[in-house]
Amino acid sequence: MKYRILLFVSLLGLLSSCVGDDAPMVEDETEDGVTTTITEITNITDFEAQVNVSMENGTSNTITERGVVYGLENNPTVDDTKIIDTGSQNTFSANITGLSSATQYFVRSYFIVGGDASYSGGSEFETTDSCSENVFTGDVRLETQAELQAFGAMGYCKIDGTLRIGTILNDNDRISNLSSLSSIREVQNLLIVNTLVSNLDDIEITSLGRLLSVMENENLTNINKLNNISFVALGQLIISENPILTSIDGLVNVNSLGSTSFGDPELLIRDNDLLENLDGLQNLISIGGLGSVFIDGNQNLTNIDALSNIENVTSDFGISINISNNDSLENIDGISSITDCFSINIENNDALVSVEGISGFENLYSFFLEDNDSLNSLQTNIPIGEGAALVITNNNNLLDINGLESVGKLFSARISGNNSLISLDGLNNLVEIEFEFEVRNNSNLDDFCSITNLITSGGLLGNYIVNDNAYNPTQQDIIDGNCSQ
Repeated sequence: MKYRILLFVSLLGLLSSCVGDDAPMVEDETEDGVTTTITEITNITDFEAQVNVSMENGTSNTITERGVVYGLENNPTVDDTKIIDTGSQNTFSANITGLSSATQYFVRSYFIVGGDASYSGGSEFETTDSCSENVFTGDVRLETQAELQAFGAMGYCKIDGTLRIGTILNDNDRISNLSSLSSIREVQNLLIVNTLVSNLDDIEITSLGRLLSVMENENLTNINKLNNISFVALGQLIISENPILTSIDGLVNVNSLGSTSFGDPELLIRDNDLLENLDGLQNLISIGGLGSVFIDGNQNLTNIDALSNIENVTSDFGISINISNNDSLENIDGISSITDCFSINIENNDALVSVEGISGFENLYSFFLEDNDSLNSLQTNIPIGEGAALVITNNNNLLDINGLESVGKLFSARISGNNSLISLDGLNNLVEIEFEFEVRNNSNLDDFCSITNLITSGGLLGNYIVNDNAYNPTQQDIIDGNCSQ
């Protein structure tokens, strides 16, 4: 999109307008005389502001979109955060919410004609800080409804520490209503554990730091209200054991996970029985440190496509990924943008038919593929790094292991319990195993010819364990050319 350079007629224009300055800024003008101007910014609070806009010829049918854009840098564009106005009058107001307190923001109004965006002059404002003298310093643990209401009556708007709501140790007076905490806007860490709430609509938190954990809430159906939160240096995100949770759309503002005082970054989505997708995590693009991703035990999860924007892994080693016990998951294409992954465990996903999502990985050092009964082939190159551990077990319908052709040197390999496997084709280029080669309990496996080079060249430096297959050649059998039946 082409952005037009704004012309300013005074030094005041060059410096942008300040809060309370009513003087309109010079704006772009189209051939049919459409212009836009911010006239005033009002109703500024800790977390909200109202931007009032006046347009010349704002009713023109050439306008395809109009609104305001804002951000933390000067001269924001439509590629930054924007609020679209759907009206057609010459004046309108845009309410900006979900801001951080005591923060300077830059804002411009805009309109689009013929695919080109035109802007007003820049304005700026700073949110207030009403919490500066109403802060609770330390951790807060609220285990009962009575405790929650008593703490809420104190009217704190910021907790400089951890707020824990609920506990797995209490079955009396369990928390069912969060409205008493509506004054709280900022917390460092938030845990909501074993409550009776059905949603988080009474939470008004707009800023959260290192940890978010929502666990064991038997009546919770959605976490939509979390979409008002600005996540600051989030490290650990845990959504676990919420049996009727159907949506995590409220996590749309999560864009990165990094190391914190709690440890390395972690994304854990586990045992949410009715969750069908991970929509809400589509803006997560970066995982730092020795990060971990666990997608485990979500019985109705059919895809993980919302993770497809994760590209930046800020670690020399990469992250570890565990995708297990998701009975309805058919593919793992959602992790296809990740390149830096040192370990992946794909286990007990009954409907899984494809692992092509890992084709973009570089140098895996641990590859576990276990108990995926619908998987019949690897369908892609598996990028196993030198010195890695390779485990392929109990995949009952796996017909072949083609896709391992890039494997040259391993620390260990275990291939067992794959009852449809008939050969080791795919290991043709394997030249060295440092510790152990174990092939057992593959009831139809009778062709070991693909490891002939490994055995005859003396590349197996450790144990050779081959038994309970359709054919169980010794190393001497393979050297003698008797590698199959």
